[in-house]
Amino acid sequence: MIVENILCSNYAAGEFPARKEQAVSSPVGLHRVLVPKGVLPQAAERLDNAPRITADEVRITVERLNLDAASLRQLATKHGGDGDAIRADDDEIR
Repeated sequence: MIVENILCSNYAAGEFPARKEQAVSSPVGLHRVLVPKGVLPQAAERLDNAPRITADEVRITVERLNLDAASLRQLATKHGGDGDAIRADDDEIR
């Protein structure tokens, strides 16, 4: 997957909002994996996409994502080639 036009969102003033609690994080992102537990984020079926971030994470704004051929083929197979169903499928982007 190719990500274009990434903007780091350091909150224009250059400061992040104060954090009341610091979540425990993993240097390889294991703290974001929901299902199945213990796998790396790339292999996970479901990730935690909660907006809170830890000290070693960066919040970014993405304007466009380009799917690679394998990802598009997976979605097309799942939905029998129905373009509307593919666009409506938010399971693949969570």
